[in-house]
Amino acid sequence: MSEIAAFCHDAATKKRYIALRESIRAGILHRLWNGHDHFVTELHADGTTRDFVDYDGNFGALAFGVLPDGADARRLLRRLDSGPHTHPGGYGTWVSERRYEKQDCYGGNDGDSDVAMARIWWLDMAARVQIGDRATFNSLLEKVEDTLLRDVWMPERYDAQGRPAHNSYYHEYPEIYTMVLREMRYGVYVGVQEVTIHPFDVRSFSLHLGALRVDYSPTRASLQAPGSGEREFTISGLIPRRRYILSTGQRMVTDGHGTLCFHASAGRLLVVSQEEMALPRTSSQ
Repeated sequence: MSEIAAFCHDAATKKRYIALRESIRAGILHRLWNGHDHFVTELHADGTTRDFVDYDGNFGALAFGVLPDGADARRLLRRLDSGPHTHPGGYGTWVSERRYEKQDCYGGNDGDSDVAMARIWWLDMAARVQIGDRATFNSLLEKVEDTLLRDVWMPERYDAQGRPAHNSYYHEYPEIYTMVLREMRYGVYVGVQEVTIHPFDVRSFSLHLGALRVDYSPTRASLQAPGSGEREFTISGLIPRRRYILSTGQRMVTDGHGTLCFHASAGRLLVVSQEEMALPRTSSQ
């Protein structure tokens, strides 16, 4: 919402949404963090709590950077990964460390409390990117990828042993897998005011989805973002401290992390290429 407010040139509303975001983050940290290794499920008005160690909320806290302390974040991730059903059979992510029973659920419907959901897997994978856990990210992604390529249609859920559960032919895992590829593996984000390419553990790729077209390598990246108007573009993973030339004629140098930032219009093909360095002249020349 702050980005939309900025697009509408409403500075006061942008400031209000940023302040609200920080207030929510601080409130979660202050009121729900147990002081050691996870966020509790509920804090009641009388000070008592109810705690199932929910995986969606805790992985979400890691994914969106709620924890400012890296040591706390690592302890939280260890707690989540130590659960007996965190990744049953290598698929998805469980709902919670402690199972929700019928008496805990509205109308006694506990059907989704003992299965691995793709939507929670999305938060899990985002947390891996935030923490930099490449090994687990790759392992989980490859498991779902292999199953998708083999079966095309995947089940809605997986049980405690990693076996298909609920509907046999469902859209959620394939859709979430596609989101994880675009948003995390390839790190392609198209916002109202900014376009970002920030790949995670991949050196080159081609991503063509409708009006979005990206062909990426550390030496050359071409992209066409949907929409129109001026955007701020950020491309990461290029060669650090090297000169690049944009197809508009602009010349830039990457920072120490291999990142370029520039402004350009969306809706047109943009190409960023490493500029050839002139060879030093020899005495014979």
